[in-house]
Amino acid sequence: MAAPAGYTELGRIGFVDRGTYASGTTYRIGDVVYYNGSTWSALKDNLKGVTPATGANWKYMARGFAAEALSAVTAKDTSGVLGTAGASVTSQALVDAIADKVMTKLIEKSKIVNNLLATDASTVLSGPMGKSLDEKIGGVISDLGDVKTDISLQPVTGIDILTLTTGRYYATNCTNLPTGWVAAYLDVERLDNKWCRITAWPPYDGQNSPQITKQDNGTWRGWKDIMDDKISFEGVGKVTFAQNSTATSIRMYTTAVNYLYIEFLTATKNIKFGFYNGATWTDYWIM
Repeated sequence: MAAPAGYTELGRIGFVDRGTYASGTTYRIGDVVYYNGSTWSALKDNLKGVTPATGANWKYMARGFAAEALSAVTAKDTSGVLGTAGASVTSQALVDAIADKVMTKLIEKSKIVNNLLATDASTVLSGPMGKSLDEKIGGVISDLGDVKTDISLQPVTGIDILTLTTGRYYATNCTNLPTGWVAAYLDVERLDNKWCRITAWPPYDGQNSPQITKQDNGTWRGWKDIMDDKISFEGVGKVTFAQNSTATSIRMYTTAVNYLYIEFLTATKNIKFGFYNGATWTDYWIM
């Protein structure tokens, strides 16, 4: 039996849940439908084929999301986790990136150590210990720099050796090398631009003696032999040892004139002192 006229309206007091919106269904004022993730209420009668949307026909009751997965939800990457700050990304990608950083990039507090004795490869140094280690390494590097200055041999060529700083060098084709030298090992000890000492060692076999030159209050004094087959005394030049033709004596004398000489007589086992004027040998005393 059909309901009496007017009784069908009793169930329409308030809102009427009509379930999921269907385009073929006619809706009346107060009908509530679920569409595209949100709940809508009809504002007019005889709404058929009118898709819920903000306006005169439908009103939001509860706004939701049409997407049911994070991959379909757009988010703003404010901090640039995935690249450019402020870019639009999917929520799933953003969550995955944050999870990766938390799981694989962040360090657990228990893994941060405060000493230099840890052997666990998964631990890291704390900030203060890192600074301490950096200072220690810096000190070692500085010390190694000093050692390098002392022991390293630096090649130089085509320069004025009198301009070199403290160090050890192998110089070739340079100016102000000892006379006739084309190469030399150099030990340079420089105090400043006025005081310096350079020792030159021949890099090849031969008669050359190591030589030394000094800068004294800005003035270079010239090269002098360090070792030779002759003896040098200050003020008298070279002292020569000579054996006479009959091998009966050995005479020691200076190459300058007007100096005494000493002669050792091998045959008679005597010692003779005399005067040499550059041409004549005059004996003064024999013992």
